[in-house]
Amino acid sequence: MLDDIINTVNELVCRAVNAVEAGLNAAPATSLGFAAPITTTQDGLEDSSSSDARAEIEIGVHQLETLLETSIDKNFDKLEIYVLRNILTVPQELAPYMRLRHYEVSQAKFECRWAHAYNLL
Repeated sequence: MLDDIINTVNELVCRAVNAVEAGLNAAPATSLGFAAPITTTQDGLEDSSSSDARAEIEIGVHQLETLLETSIDKNFDKLEIYVLRNILTVPQELAPYMRLRHYEVSQAKFECRWAHAYNLL
């Protein structure tokens, strides 16, 4: 159950980071604080300031993704520990009274075999 929640949140983070990257790549470099491109070359190649902007966007988006994933992993680890210790636990005083059904069947078969082995039945 907790793993499904964590996987869903990680998927949503991935989508959000991809949307941020697409938005930054669609924005003109000048609106992001880069110098205005002079011109393109005759071959149609981009100016270096535009390629610098794309490289910096790629690095920044990678850093953002790493930061978000690290923070989410750390906090979901805390949640998982809390849930396992406080919610999905059986108090020590109740543990002797709890027996799973498949253990009951196995115990009954064992007792029957033990009794036959020692001719107690």
